[in-house]
Amino acid sequence: MSSRRAERLSSSIHRGVARELQQLFPREHVTVSEVEITSDGKFAVIWISILNDAESEQLFARVIAHQGRLRSAVTKEAELRRVPQIELRHDRRAQRAQELDRLTRGDSA
Repeated sequence: MSSRRAERLSSSIHRGVARELQQLFPREHVTVSEVEITSDGKFAVIWISILNDAESEQLFARVIAHQGRLRSAVTKEAELRRVPQIELRHDRRAQRAQELDRLTRGDSA
């Protein structure tokens, strides 16, 4: 798969999943932070960022529970005959950055 095609596919997946997450979790801060596509286009890793520290793990479990619906959104957005197998991963970079910021400021959590 050409890098341009992979980029277009990644962008389509990002849009479709982000739109569906907004519908599923309108009051939560759940976003797609990154999409990685394998070179053959058969697999996609979708990194999900959750900005609510207190309920992050429970909310990610709810996202996982909707994986089939997210895959359907990818199918609709990408308009492909074969949609990549998707894997959802919890992106904790924002949470770690907040923790580091608190530590460097000397705040207690």
